[in-house]
Amino acid sequence: MYDKFKNGVLPPAAALERDIVELGVAEKQKDRARQVFERSAEQGGFFEHGKNRLVMPAVAVREPPPVVDPPKDKHAAEAEAVTMA
Repeated sequence: MYDKFKNGVLPPAAALERDIVELGVAEKQKDRARQVFERSAEQGGFFEHGKNRLVMPAVAVREPPPVVDPPKDKHAAEAEAVTMA
């Protein structure tokens, strides 16, 4: 359903239910399935631009922190210096 309505205006409830039935949901369950769809979209942040617009929420991507070598103890540093010489 997201692919069909992404970044666009959602149709009225009756039209959504019709699409849900076309996807294979039983006629008796179409109202409940629409409610679950709308509640899920709300919780997922897809209605941030209005209840009638299905827009994927933005995700902040952060750079991973730089890898820092752990401090070496005195003996390991001396052994490394001897090996390099």
